[in-house]
Order: sequence, then structure tokens, then C-alpha cells
Amino acid sequence: MFPDHEKGICAGLWSRNALQKPPSSGKKATVQPATLDTYSKNRMVRATSMGTIIIASALPVVAITALSKINGTDKLLGTIAAFTVAFTCGLLLFGGGARKVDVFTATAA
Repeated sequence: MFPDHEKGICAGLWSRNALQKPPSSGKKATVQPATLDTYSKNRMVRATSMGTIIIASALPVVAITALSKINGTDKLLGTIAAFTVAFTCGLLLFGGGARKVDVFTATAA
């Protein structure tokens, strides 16, 4: 996939061997070639889906807890507006191509 990745600026950054200390026995250290770690698409989709699910399930709990602790109508309405904006941004970023009509409908509900 990246045939000339060893020539790039970040050649040693993605190498597992870059963090290993050279041997201290006085022998000349052999240089290990830089390697890239690859992950399957399925594994990455699963990891990001789990992160999205955790955030989506935590947001209502955080909102309810925060709203129950607020005194004063102005602060309460401002916090509701902030959580509505956070919900809308979450739909736009993680909604999987949700249309504007869908986002508006979900936000209005």
C-alpha cells in the first residue's frame, strides 16, 4: 500500500521498533526497517461505532444531571440550547449522511 513509506518524513513514527532501546552490549545495533501497522476496515468501523454508542448513551444522562443542578430560568434555557446544539452537531458529524430535514426533525422532537 505504501511502497516507499521509509522515505517519508514520518518513517520511524509508525514503527514498533522505533521505541525499542538499542542493545548495550557494545555490539553494533542492527537497524530494523520501519513498518506500518495495518488494521482491517471492519475492526476500525467496530471501534468507532462503539465510541459513538458510548457518547450517544452518555449525552442524555449528562444533560439530565446538568439540568437538574441548575437554578434560574436564564441558565436553564441557555443550557438546554447548548445541549440542543451538541445534539445537532453529533447528528451532523456521526449521523452517517443524515439529510438536513432529518437533523431538523430529530432536533425539533
